[in-house]
Amino acid sequence: HDFVSRMRLFVTNEVPAFQKFKKTKLEITEQLKNDLKLEEFKPRVLTSFVRNKLIDQVYFPIFGNNLAKQLGTVGANKRTDRMGMLLLISPPGYGKTTLMEYIANRLGLIFVKINGPAIGHEVTNVDPASANNSAAREELKKLNLAFE
Repeated sequence: HDFVSRMRLFVTNEVPAFQKFKKTKLEITEQLKNDLKLEEFKPRVLTSFVRNKLIDQVYFPIFGNNLAKQLGTVGANKRTDRMGMLLLISPPGYGKTTLMEYIANRLGLIFVKINGPAIGHEVTNVDPASANNSAAREELKKLNLAFE
């Protein structure tokens, strides 16, 4: 009977107190998010750029399906004959990352950035356990997501 009375006390006192704590914690978290304006730091794709309009209205109708297949879209129409990964090569600052962020956004894909220099020249395979530092290990974990 001691267990039943302790359980009843727990249900009537502790559970409501915990639920009130969770609600208060959520309210404080939301208030802090608003105060810190965290939404302003999220990357947003600017659809007003002329380049982006050109991509939407001209290039996507021409190569969009093929690009989606290369990037591995999912869903009912997922193709099993994906052609592989897409590699963009150009000097730093030419907009490769911005372009791919925009395209991924338009295709509804998740875009994962991989920092090649963090991986380094010493890495000879894609196993994160073989990386010689934590930065390379984290980048290899992200890279492995592409192979799954």
